[in-house]
Amino acid sequence: MAENDSALVLPIFNDDVITHLFMVSKKNEGGIFSQEEISALQLVLEQSNKFIYAEDEIRKSQLLAGSIAHEMKNPLSKIQYHFERIDADLFDLDTSSLVPYASSEMKTLYQNICEVKSAVQLGSKFIEVILNELQGGRISPDSFRLFSARELIRQSLNDYNFEHASSKHLISLDPHTDFIFKGDDTLYSFIIFNLLNNSLHYISEFPEMKISIRLSTGERHNKVIFTDTGPGINASRLPYIFDEMYTSGKNNGNGLGLAYCQRVMTAFGGNISCRSEAGKFTEFTLSFPIINSTYDRETVQRFKRALKGKYCLLVGEFSSSLKLTVLLYELNIKITKVESIKEMMHILSFRHFDFVFIDEDITRQSANAIKSIRCGELGSIAQITPIISCTNNGSTAQSYEGADNLIQGVIDSREEELLISLQHIIENGQLKPLGNLIGKKVLVVDDMLVNRLLIKGYLENEGIICFQAENGKKAVETVMAEQIDFILMDIRMPVMDGFEATKEIRKISPSTPIVALTGEYGEDVATTITLTMEDHLTKPITKKRLLQKINKHLKDTPLSLRNTRLYYSAM
Repeated sequence: MAENDSALVLPIFNDDVITHLFMVSKKNEGGIFSQEEISALQLVLEQSNKFIYAEDEIRKSQLLAGSIAHEMKNPLSKIQYHFERIDADLFDLDTSSLVPYASSEMKTLYQNICEVKSAVQLGSKFIEVILNELQGGRISPDSFRLFSARELIRQSLNDYNFEHASSKHLISLDPHTDFIFKGDDTLYSFIIFNLLNNSLHYISEFPEMKISIRLSTGERHNKVIFTDTGPGINASRLPYIFDEMYTSGKNNGNGLGLAYCQRVMTAFGGNISCRSEAGKFTEFTLSFPIINSTYDRETVQRFKRALKGKYCLLVGEFSSSLKLTVLLYELNIKITKVESIKEMMHILSFRHFDFVFIDEDITRQSANAIKSIRCGELGSIAQITPIISCTNNGSTAQSYEGADNLIQGVIDSREEELLISLQHIIENGQLKPLGNLIGKKVLVVDDMLVNRLLIKGYLENEGIICFQAENGKKAVETVMAEQIDFILMDIRMPVMDGFEATKEIRKISPSTPIVALTGEYGEDVATTITLTMEDHLTKPITKKRLLQKINKHLKDTPLSLRNTRLYYSAM
């Protein structure tokens, strides 16, 4: 250096280790650095270095966690596939009820298989949530649906892995109050699990602790109130519990849980709050916006798209189900009303409808009539027409004296349950003609064999013809050779990815529905899916969600049904 230049070489430490050297060749205003300046500068730089070092360690931990999570997905998919095969080979059932003559051992085995499948699916879903969070992904409201708050809590309590079976008996759930919210079932379960983890962490120190989960409804908000009588939270710490990376009182805590719960509740349009008194209790309140047919216009519009141009036969007085009738008219469904079984049988003999809604009292009296319809005595169209029973007593698990296996579903016509009940039967394809998926050709595109085999098993059980492709190029070749009705498309694949394949397929068959098979993804991928594909299906795949997507996007109305309507006008 020149003689007149002042020089500074300043070592920067992190835990007594020199990590950097800060060098200045010349002071801007001339002169030399004072001891105070050097000390202050060194302090600032060392503090900054600690943040940089911590940020680097967090980034490495996130990469490691993401790598571990990715590696866990493949064996979980294989476990899921093999249990699905065991289920199909041994039982071949769609519900959790076994035939009456099954032995108690077989029923226990089936129950255990169902619980393992549920646990694997839930674990896979949580892995996707973690990966999405690690990659800075957003909580997208695009997939939000209506759910029963109490039913999902009950399901979460059944799915939760209690360290001690006795711990479950410490929890009381409000058996009466319920409300509907719009959100995501996996994220909601994550919140319940997190609150349970926080409370049960102290069970050894507070063996007499009780946990109560109450629900309340109001004019502006509905609430889930989660209270435990554990150690409580010190008043000085309470303002920070929703901060990122904040943890207190737990050696294995990572400070992510409550902060993420707050993000989820904000995405749901609500919030989470806490009040506590040290040594007495802790109470978390989840607040949700009110949902009903008047305010949730988006849901009503979705129903309209699903039921556009449909014809419905209402059988019964429906005097106690006025809300159902009003909603059907609001959805622009063409309605014909009759009051008796005799009138129903007469009109079905010469007119065709997309579905039939029958008052539950009449359903109980009409088992023989419904059997004759299913036997084809009123023609092939009436034979495959869905029949839905309508109840207003709050139970959709009704018994109809011989007609249980002949109707396609039950809808709860009470005002507070109507939307979620209608959503359920629409999404499960219960308003579709019977056997509407038989013979349909579905192409599954995924580079992982186990994923293709799992989906293939689901599809073939429904009578669907399944084609497979391990990359986008093979998918394009299949579409050129076959008349495909529906495509499930993975995004990240070798040779040709899902987006490029979709672009090429649109040139060959522009109207074929393509649904993306996705794991975690960022904003750019979400935008491209929205612009190029009809929908997306989040991994891990469940049979229920898979069939819901297929039923949603496949055209289902037989040509003969449309042609017949040219000769009959609505009554």
